[in-house]
Amino acid sequence: MIHQIKLTPKLEHFVNEMIERGRYGSVDELMEAALELLQEQERSNSGRLVELPNNPSLSPLNTFMDDNLQDLMAMLDAKEVEKKDEKQNGER
Repeated sequence: MIHQIKLTPKLEHFVNEMIERGRYGSVDELMEAALELLQEQERSNSGRLVELPNNPSLSPLNTFMDDNLQDLMAMLDAKEVEKKDEKQNGER
């Protein structure tokens, strides 16, 4: 399934920076990680997933990412470390 999203310049810079640093191999990888974190947050906050509105300017994802960019970066970093640790432990 192919979706196109429009990012704010701030988020576009963040995505490009994460890929340039080698934290993620592609936009798809980064977005998958970000959406998994959003899913986890929605589940823990409400115990259920909520449907996102069709209007991108009202989207909780956009609001979450704009308002909490630093928190998102920290969560993604932690998730990345966790995955690397799991991979290393699995190889031993």
